[in-house]
Amino acid sequence: MGRTVNFISRTTDIKLVLGLGAYMLVTTTVAGAATVKIRTSDVVSIQMTTEGSDYVVDPEVVKWVKFQNLVEEWKNKRGVSSSLTEAAMQPSYQRIIGMGEQVVPMLLKQLSLEGNDPDQWFWALQMITDSDPVRPEDKGNFRKMSKAWIEWGEQQGYAW
Repeated sequence: MGRTVNFISRTTDIKLVLGLGAYMLVTTTVAGAATVKIRTSDVVSIQMTTEGSDYVVDPEVVKWVKFQNLVEEWKNKRGVSSSLTEAAMQPSYQRIIGMGEQVVPMLLKQLSLEGNDPDQWFWALQMITDSDPVRPEDKGNFRKMSKAWIEWGEQQGYAW
């Protein structure tokens, strides 16, 4: 269950890209300002087209979008490198770590969204949380590592 997000906009097209390829396009006008409520767990990205209008976006969504932009940048710049050290030293990965504890639920959500093909978010989680719930025999098995981190997050009370 995600939290409810309010979008308030005038003369703006807001395209909310939701999971599984679905999206919601909301068009508002000066005469008909609108509030749209969605669950943050459904939002993958937000695209806005404005013409001199004001809009308000929930700060949690702004953080999620910033995180998703850094994820995309990281994946594009690291290429197919299999070196965890090279991947983790990319500036966008370092900026994700720099977001601190507020990014932990986002990293756990990212792992859960990636399902059976999780990416290398474990170093970031270790650096931010100073924890490592992965059993020694599971190191290197990304699926088991992801499962361990997701279970750890649930035990710690993180919601995503």
